[in-house]
Amino acid sequence: MTVPVLDLLSQNRRTSLGTYRIHRAKIERRIAKEPQVNYFLELARLEASKSHWERAQKAIESALELDPYSGEAQLFLAQLLELQGKHEEARSVYLNLLDQHAYMSVAYREFGRFLMEQGSISLAQSLLLRGLELNPKDAMAHILLAEIYVRKDRRAQALLHLNIAKRYADGQPAFYQRSAQLLMALEEYDEAARHFKLAMQGNRKNKSLRVLFKQAMKAKENNKKQSILNRWMIWKRWGW
Repeated sequence: MTVPVLDLLSQNRRTSLGTYRIHRAKIERRIAKEPQVNYFLELARLEASKSHWERAQKAIESALELDPYSGEAQLFLAQLLELQGKHEEARSVYLNLLDQHAYMSVAYREFGRFLMEQGSISLAQSLLLRGLELNPKDAMAHILLAEIYVRKDRRAQALLHLNIAKRYADGQPAFYQRSAQLLMALEEYDEAARHFKLAMQGNRKNKSLRVLFKQAMKAKENNKKQSILNRWMIWKRWGW
């Protein structure tokens, strides 16, 4: 299974207009010759890379006409609906997806992420835990669960899942960006800066990542200065 559309887009690998047109024409020739689910998925990914949400959705719907039970196509559709702000429709697709694919771990993770963003934290936590039962090595699911524990002020559990996530990190920029932001929230500035740097290596054109990296470096330096000041105050207090 390919990565979900939101993970794909986070890589920020935009195609040029010329390359897009050539690639699109090639896929359309394949479809005309022999329509297949994979061809429509490929076309949807290409359209999504250009932020052509409606075209991508049309391609996904064509894939689902060929295979209404395709878990990958349903997940793609749910995320496309998210990107268009059609949250109720997206929720319906996620529920249908889990009903048909009860052992698809990434579906639990992505629905959990969606519910987190909608503010349904407890339900999101349950879904993420179920997804991790099915796939304990899902690094992003561990990161999302760690975020929930940070919101609930359960630092120890957040750090536990963060450390597990780092063990299974797959090198995707989306993972390192999310883990870096979590580390910032935990005031682990040194590690946050390292993760932002790793995220930038896979996504060099992302200006917002560079801004966040600079913020992490500044926080790291301020934290270092505060630590030195604290030690100096202790030394002064005890006459060292």
